Amino acid sequence: MQCPAAAAMGRRRRPLAGRAARRAAGLWPGAVALGAGLAAAATARPGGRTAFLQPGTAAGPRARPRTGALAGVHPGAGLASGSTTAGLVEPGRPPIYGMGLAAAASAALAAGTRRHRSGHSTGAVSTSAEGGKAEAAEPPKPKKVRITAFDSIRFFLITYIVCGHFVSFAAPSAFAFRAVTQINVVVGAFFALSGYVAAYTSTENAERAASPKLLGTPPPKWALQRIFGYYPLHLLALVLFAPIFIYPDVLFSGLPTAIGNGLLALTMTQAWFPMHAEVWNAPTWFLSALTFAMVVLPYALRVLAKQSKPELRRTAGFLFLVGLLPKLGYCYDHNAWWLLEGALAPRAMPNLAIFNSQRFNPFYAVIEVLLGVVACRLVMLDGAKDEEEAPKTGSASVLLPLVGMAGVILLRATGVLALSDMLTRAVIFIPLFLLFLMAAHRASVLPKVQDPIVKLLSSKLLVTFGGLSFPMFIIHGPIGQLFYKKIIATKLWGGPLHVVCGPWFFYVYLALVLGSAWLIQKTFLSSKKVGSLSKAVVGRLCKAF
Repeated sequence: MQCPAAAAMGRRRRPLAGRAARRAAGLWPGAVALGAGLAAAATARPGGRTAFLQPGTAAGPRARPRTGALAGVHPGAGLASGSTTAGLVEPGRPPIYGMGLAAAASAALAAGTRRHRSGHSTGAVSTSAEGGKAEAAEPPKPKKVRITAFDSIRFFLITYIVCGHFVSFAAPSAFAFRAVTQINVVVGAFFALSGYVAAYTSTENAERAASPKLLGTPPPKWALQRIFGYYPLHLLALVLFAPIFIYPDVLFSGLPTAIGNGLLALTMTQAWFPMHAEVWNAPTWFLSALTFAMVVLPYALRVLAKQSKPELRRTAGFLFLVGLLPKLGYCYDHNAWWLLEGALAPRAMPNLAIFNSQRFNPFYAVIEVLLGVVACRLVMLDGAKDEEEAPKTGSASVLLPLVGMAGVILLRATGVLALSDMLTRAVIFIPLFLLFLMAAHRASVLPKVQDPIVKLLSSKLLVTFGGLSFPMFIIHGPIGQLFYKKIIATKLWGGPLHVVCGPWFFYVYLALVLGSAWLIQKTFLSSKKVGSLSKAVVGRLCKAF
């Protein structure tokens, strides 16, 4: 039996308990919203972005994943072609910290002042949550497409290089000779294109981040994978044409020189030796310089991928100045401001060793490769969060840089523009070429390609020729020595074939280079055995080092 006093106390406490319950019910929705805001604050990152919760955790709702396919051009040398594909899934981002906390605080205040109108408070919280979900939903990241126009660009570049090396045997006019022998200017485009392609395949679209594949691959392995994309064919050419490489070395300089030159060519280190950069297969000094760039790239890409557009532009300016200063020094010290070096005989050069250092040294090649990386990242960040939209482009965006490059070559050939190869390359040609690549890139990723030049470059025929550019580059030198190097051609044909047959044989030579490239592409580069062997060698080297 309960005491009357205790019963009276119980009756007096019930209204108080009822009021507390009603007050708690009125404050509960606001407390929930405030807690959500504080949780967002706790997960905020220093840079102003919120660290999102992983899907499926107990701390929050399951984030909706966003999927995109990655498809790009060959990740190896700028001369090679191909494609890679990978899947990418990442959770969506939640509302930013400031807006989430403000919404929570507002909901809590409204709930506290209108605690008897719990329905309205609950509605406010629901509306805030829906707004947060809507804000978290972002447009899908643009997918990467294979830019087939780059394959055609490679073909035109290598065709110019091939003609420039051997056009003198076709008895060209003075103007034609000066127009086609500006190889020292044009070859820089290969380095820039190599960097551009590496950035496109190894960094994220519309995001300041490197690709998961790059981040998940140790830098030595990443570099070796790209180096062994071109080393097997380089090695094959050395083996097939070894007699025509070794014989002149032994005859004129002795066996030790032949062995030394062979080691330089075999290890692709010849570009570090200015007076021996063109030993054996002369054009492959490019691979020597590119190999050093491949070693640097996996580290540089991680840094450049994080930069915003303003930071990338400052980086481009710094790289431009670093590359320009040595060329200014060469021109100033040797009064080479007005020389057309590509049309000069080696003995006519003011200082051949210094000039060779400018055009062969791998450090200078890396600068042009990194400029290509920066140019590509500027396009890939078009429309990214906190970045400016893509600039408006038209047919002139692609046409004008192309006309500018051709105009520079022709003006130098006529003598109207008298400027050193090195300065023309650094100050005029490479900037124009990068603008051309950026415009072609933007035109290629549109839902419908409308630019007539990009359409032409993306045609099936030119893309097929582009696939032959790398074997053309590797074998055009040895085939040329076979027909035109005096000591070799005299032994085989009784003399250089431009003397034995006439200047017209130059066009036969071009056809043979193209046909040989097609044969190598079909039988060697497309061989699964060669690919698997290269992969196995890369794996062993990675384990060894």
